[in-house]
Amino acid sequence: MAESEMEWDLAPLVASTDTESLKKQLDSLVIEAEQIAVDYKGRVTTLDAEEFLVFLKRLETHMLERRGALRYANLKYTANSLDPQAKEIGDWGRRAHIKLRQILAFPV
Repeated sequence: MAESEMEWDLAPLVASTDTESLKKQLDSLVIEAEQIAVDYKGRVTTLDAEEFLVFLKRLETHMLERRGALRYANLKYTANSLDPQAKEIGDWGRRAHIKLRQILAFPV
């Protein structure tokens, strides 16, 4: 198979490969992270065991949901950095990733 014929199938990572849908998904992950920060910022050390378990499950669910979209955005750009659509979604993904890391680095 020639190199020009090779293409990664990244579709299994996301529900939709449509650029606008991906942007909305990445934006919703940032919004959900902001809500987690609002709900738990400065409170983690005061949670009882049951509340802490709820926090961990919520954080884990959020991390699993964002993994596919962020990987898709990154790999889409990596596969073809000359494609304007791949660049757009790659940039959107990078910005979302930075925001997510900043938001979820809240004091416990």
